[in-house]
Amino acid sequence: MKGYSKLKGLLKERGINHDVLADLLDVHRVTVSNKLNRSHGADFTMTEVRKLCLYLDVSADIYFLNVSSENTTKEPQTT
Repeated sequence: MKGYSKLKGLLKERGINHDVLADLLDVHRVTVSNKLNRSHGADFTMTEVRKLCLYLDVSADIYFLNVSSENTTKEPQTT
């Protein structure tokens, strides 16, 4: 999965477009698109995540954490 698929699905379901999010986050709509798709290394700041979660009344755990495990390496645990 690329980007924030669950979040994009929720936005579509609720009829919330990039312009609405751009106004909420005080950024350009293209910036919102880049962040949603994680294009060009773009990602949401913690402040933006907080604003989005409050606006959408959702948990960051579901929509922002563990977005993509493709580029994640797990360190071996030592006992």
